[in-house]
Amino acid sequence: MKPIPTNETHIPNYRVCRCSCPIKIDGHLDKSDWTTADPIPFTKFEHQPEDSKPLRQNTEVKALWDDQNLYLAFRVQDCEVWASMRNHDARLFLEECVEIFVDPDGDGRKYVELQINSLGTVRDLLIDGDVENPTYAQYDTMARWHFANLKKAVHIYRDNLGNDTGWTLEMAIPWCEFAFSYRQWPPTAGNILRVNFYRFERSRTGKLPLELSGWSKVRGSFHQPRRFGIFVFSSFTTSSR
Repeated sequence: MKPIPTNETHIPNYRVCRCSCPIKIDGHLDKSDWTTADPIPFTKFEHQPEDSKPLRQNTEVKALWDDQNLYLAFRVQDCEVWASMRNHDARLFLEECVEIFVDPDGDGRKYVELQINSLGTVRDLLIDGDVENPTYAQYDTMARWHFANLKKAVHIYRDNLGNDTGWTLEMAIPWCEFAFSYRQWPPTAGNILRVNFYRFERSRTGKLPLELSGWSKVRGSFHQPRRFGIFVFSSFTTSSR
């Protein structure tokens, strides 16, 4: 798997280290591999009409890998953790959620969109990049595709007074989930993967503006695979760098 060139500028890169042992998915990020992995901090994409102000709530994600899985860990700062949608494939972005986009072939033709909220509800889609400007109904059709063996866990944090401080999301995506790809998985050291991450932050009351943040900068639609960031897989573990 050779790197796929991009003509886009300012595409971020992240070195994904191997984990020292398989990771137990329980939502707690105190495991040694996570504590030493480099974070990807989210930046603001949109916060109208307050785009000039800093993020209200910060988010970061870390990544690791082994021969079985791609591991992801989100740390979501949130003073008002809320979600009501519990049905699989509900349109989670209408409330609050984080999103993961993965393009195994790096050509924008078929890529995965994964939304998860603080209840652990999942919306997973296999996006057909040949469909221009899909409607909600067309996205719902693409959501008929499902991960077969995704593992995920959420943990919500509160302070001593019972006030929300945020939540964590830990997940393992088996490489076999990318069976639709023409590339071979798992990767080897030096291989790349095109990915992006996003967050929808909304106040429950609607008094504060919607805040959109993520990794590789986009404007407008999140469905811009040419703007996805680049994961570069390393043979080193976090402790041996």
